[in-house]
Amino acid sequence: MQRTNSGHIRMAACLSEGLVERYVNGECSSEEQRTVEIHSVECPRCREQIERTRSDQMPFAADPLRTVPIDANSTIAVPQQTVVGIPEPATAPPPEAEAPATTDDAVKKDFESMFEGYKIISEIGAGGGGTVWRALQLSTQRHVALKVLAARAFTSEKARLRFEREVELTARLEHPNIARIYDSGLNRGVYYYAMELFEGEHLNKHIKYHQLSQRDTLELIHAVCQAVQYAHQRGVIHRDLKPSNIIVTPDGQPHIVDFGLAKALGESKEGMTVSIDGQVTGTPAYMSPEQAAGHLDAIDTRTDVYSLGAILYHVLTGRWPCDLSGSYFQVLKSIQEQDPVRPSRIIPHFDTDIEAILLKALAKNPAERYQSASEFARDIRCWLDGLPILARSVDTIYLLKKFMLRHRAATVIAASLLVIILATTYISLHSYTLARAEIRDLQRSQQILKKEKLKDLAYANRVLFLVFLLDWESGRNARAQQAAGFFSDKQLKAAAHFLLDPRPFDQKRKQFYDKIAPEKPAFWEFIVGEYHLRNNDKTAAMEAYQRCLKISSGDSEFDDWFKNTAKRNINELLTEEAMSQSQPGIDNGDSLDDP
Repeated sequence: MQRTNSGHIRMAACLSEGLVERYVNGECSSEEQRTVEIHSVECPRCREQIERTRSDQMPFAADPLRTVPIDANSTIAVPQQTVVGIPEPATAPPPEAEAPATTDDAVKKDFESMFEGYKIISEIGAGGGGTVWRALQLSTQRHVALKVLAARAFTSEKARLRFEREVELTARLEHPNIARIYDSGLNRGVYYYAMELFEGEHLNKHIKYHQLSQRDTLELIHAVCQAVQYAHQRGVIHRDLKPSNIIVTPDGQPHIVDFGLAKALGESKEGMTVSIDGQVTGTPAYMSPEQAAGHLDAIDTRTDVYSLGAILYHVLTGRWPCDLSGSYFQVLKSIQEQDPVRPSRIIPHFDTDIEAILLKALAKNPAERYQSASEFARDIRCWLDGLPILARSVDTIYLLKKFMLRHRAATVIAASLLVIILATTYISLHSYTLARAEIRDLQRSQQILKKEKLKDLAYANRVLFLVFLLDWESGRNARAQQAAGFFSDKQLKAAAHFLLDPRPFDQKRKQFYDKIAPEKPAFWEFIVGEYHLRNNDKTAAMEAYQRCLKISSGDSEFDDWFKNTAKRNINELLTEEAMSQSQPGIDNGDSLDDP
């Protein structure tokens, strides 16, 4: 290394492995850091070495000031563990680039000797946090995923704390769509835990390979939202939700794995450094703006809501919510400032409700997003069930406001055109209103005619019932039976059949009571009074008439008619009773005057 006149270090040759490792780990001086960044811009070989070294560390943990350029045209082809953290491409890599499918027997035996009770079968994957093995738990004879802290991190206290914390947070969760912890511990200085093993595909691959419909895709995301809400309710934020952390099993059920970047709700900044270490963490393709800005205090459950929205946006449109090309700093800036392209501009005739759901979930301001994963899931369920969604009206107002602020001149022109359109529309509507008024008048006349017809029919039924009563009281049952056949009112017809029924009162009361009393209780008491009067039970008739008058509302002419008849019959019965009581006194008086 040589110093320039300005004091900066100038590299005489390519970067050494030690300097690259110090740079990636954030352990080099500010001068060395600036020199590495300047050199890497002009040296593809060293840039490749930096990215390769970083891919061996955590998935995405770097100083936001580092600006290793990334070719915008090769963004999709960047491996998953590179500086921008973009998921692996949809197409499989060439055979020569694939990792070995099996693990060396010596390595497996070495691990088996370290973890008693487990039989190592094969390696599933490896990352900066550790290696995951497919293993057989001998005590239960079940296959598990055995995660072991990376050997190069054994000397890092923060790495151990991160690993212990991942176990602690994941152990809180008992949900069918979240990988469960079966066992954990420290064995011979090596940290490990055994978790539920899922046979399946990453979410995005499952959707692509099985060609899921839009509805089936939303059903999957709905299940994921419910699982994330469960984790939030138990105080755990994932912070690195992405398709590769969601495994879909052959039965179509999604399962969330890898809580290596998880954060406990309400934990202090000291606790946050266990998983952050003062750096930006997450996968940029699905990272929220507050994560990209490094605002640790702003990270909460809505951070996961944004990631869920980004996942849904990508699997439905095939695009990322923001541009991921350019340098590391440019990617973070795009995440914070660039609004996602409306899906309807990517896919013609895209469903407007789903678009509203996506844009609300991807709002830059957390206050404008869904406030919980359950709210997100509820809107998805509403769309699946054909119900109105929460995001629709809110999103429309928000977009209209932003459009007006961005396009003031266009807004004035549009307002002028709107006035012209409204004026033209008013003339058409005026003629239409006149026509509608005539139709309403016609309908009103028809309603009045219908009411008069019903009134006349009610009057005819009342007169016919009066004729029926006269024939029935006179014993002309044949004529009364004939009259009963013409009633259109079902209560009047039931009353006529009750009076004509030759059975005793107690035997037929229940049958006819249910037909008449619920709708016309006063009329039922009147009919009972008529029945008892005809059968010369004057006391029962008097009581029935009195009940009729007590509960009668008198709201119609028909009520007035039988109420007046009941009054008249009561008066006649009282008169007869008075006469019958006075008659014996008169007879005794006559006998006293007789010589």
